[in-house]
Amino acid sequence: MREPFQTTNWRLVDAAGDSQHLDHRAARDELVLRYWKPVYSFLLALHFSNEDAEDLAQEFLTRLCDRNWIRRASPERGRFRTYLLTLLKRFLSDQVGIRSRKQTQFERSSLPGQRRISEDQLNLLSHSLTAEEVFLKRWSSSLIERVCEEVRVDYQTQGRASWFDVFSACLIAEEAEGLSQREAANQFGMTRDQIRYAIADVKRKIEQRLKEELRLDGCPPEEIEEEIQDLMRTLAVQCD
Repeated sequence: MREPFQTTNWRLVDAAGDSQHLDHRAARDELVLRYWKPVYSFLLALHFSNEDAEDLAQEFLTRLCDRNWIRRASPERGRFRTYLLTLLKRFLSDQVGIRSRKQTQFERSSLPGQRRISEDQLNLLSHSLTAEEVFLKRWSSSLIERVCEEVRVDYQTQGRASWFDVFSACLIAEEAEGLSQREAANQFGMTRDQIRYAIADVKRKIEQRLKEELRLDGCPPEEIEEEIQDLMRTLAVQCD
């Protein structure tokens, strides 16, 4: 299993844009992994075919790393996701009329697993949404997935994997068919106080990690708390 590139978002961007950087290849791979789904979903929302969306996403992310585009990004310019979306729109405007594209440096076999998003997922995601909104929603869900996996691994490493399992099982109790705290206590062999503490602890750690990710993405400090609440609502839906 590939180890994630362990660095902050802007150090990741710097390393991916610098061919001489020691971690250049790992940073490129991680950048593609983080932004493939938002870019691909945006293209599908614009009604590109699966094949064209794959080719364009692949070419865009390659150019992002190989050219000076990525090196122009900086925290002072605001959110990196917004900068990326602006670059993607400009890239597409340059592709008008171009029907033949060469295979780029990222081979298809090296792209993230399960790169295609199911038709049902896209229909749910794009219902009454613009392509830009689809991009941002997919970015949010990808961020949530990554942060939750990092937190889950942390608890597993600490020998407390059941805490994250409790959080996942109870999070959607009020929204769907999640466990109540009493049911979770019976299922996991814990007291209700332990269940409440585990849920609060995992939630706090996820929010802390999200806060750091948003700060590194260039989110204005005064907007971070609101974004965290939006992301936590997204998490509740994804746990269903």
